Amino acid sequence: MKSTQSLILIIGGLILLGCGSAAPETNTAADGESEPLPKVRLTAEDYFRAELVEGEFTDEVDEQRYKAVGETLTEVSPRQRVVYFVGKLRRVPTQAKIQVHWCHDKVKEPMVVTDVYGSDTFSFVSSFTPPGRKFIPGEYTVNVLVNDRVVGSRTFKIKGVDPFSEGIKVNNLKIAKKIHKRSMAAIKPDKQFAAANKLFASFKVKNCVEPTELVVKWYRSGSLFSESNISVDGNGQFSANVESPSGLPQGVYSVEVEHFGDILAEAKFAVGNASMGPTIDTIALGTSLGKGSMPKQETTKFKKGTSAIFLGLRFLDLEPNSEILIEWVMMDATSESIYHTVATPIPSGGSGTMSADWSPGEIYSGDYKAVVYINGELSKEKEFTVQ
Repeated sequence: MKSTQSLILIIGGLILLGCGSAAPETNTAADGESEPLPKVRLTAEDYFRAELVEGEFTDEVDEQRYKAVGETLTEVSPRQRVVYFVGKLRRVPTQAKIQVHWCHDKVKEPMVVTDVYGSDTFSFVSSFTPPGRKFIPGEYTVNVLVNDRVVGSRTFKIKGVDPFSEGIKVNNLKIAKKIHKRSMAAIKPDKQFAAANKLFASFKVKNCVEPTELVVKWYRSGSLFSESNISVDGNGQFSANVESPSGLPQGVYSVEVEHFGDILAEAKFAVGNASMGPTIDTIALGTSLGKGSMPKQETTKFKKGTSAIFLGLRFLDLEPNSEILIEWVMMDATSESIYHTVATPIPSGGSGTMSADWSPGEIYSGDYKAVVYINGELSKEKEFTVQ
């Protein structure tokens, strides 16, 4: 009679029982022959892996007791000041590295990483505040990591239109002889240059989720004569330039910014006496008007509580029965809102000056711009700030 021995294995306090006389398990092949199953070695970490057992989002917490005392959140307003994540972990090893990653689902890298501390079973609080004036809309995931391994996740949503789902955008394309070295913003941009040896195209990039390239193309009288590739890694201000030591020839020019063949922005300008057709030559802002329909004192910074802002402009080469439309627009980090519109008919066309005002009684703090259209086509814009 064969004897049977019992094997007792203790792994981190967990007792596993086995019999010495047990036969190995087998797989049966198609031809009837048996094959042994592959062996899997289990470690203590497999039995004692950390786990996120509780997790919720809220707008108020008791940081002493690590408890949510506010409203449970699944959808959050972009203007929310802070979002808290209250979680509970168990089976956390001593001196473990614990992190909370707040991630926008369309962005590869976490927007915020916070460290929490504890071992065994414990609760924690992690907070997330807007990266700017308000949260970026979209779907978010919070990942909890122990020793660089994700042990649990929870999701929530910031209300609004997700800018990353709209794809990369280029705006505020302006032409100038000089740009700021640090910001790369255009200095005294214009659409008509008496003469120029070198010109810059400066523009803003938004919704850039991952590194990519833009192509800037320069045209003279409709013919391509120069192009350059611009590497873009994130949102910000970028520029490209074109130059000729002997001076750029007189004529009508245009510049386009492309992304994989799609034109994201374009601008038209002229060198010398060449006419581009209907255009806005000058635009200025101020708190009162002076001679020639232009502001007495030009400025782009206004005090909070300003009751009215006046705009003066000079137009050139308008056709008869044209119309100039002015939009007063408020700009947020991810959107723009039209606050006021003024349409002015120019029956006789030609060249001249005109003025318009925005008088809501009180203009609140924020970033704005006045946008001018000629017969429905964008001609010129001017940004300004109310402090």
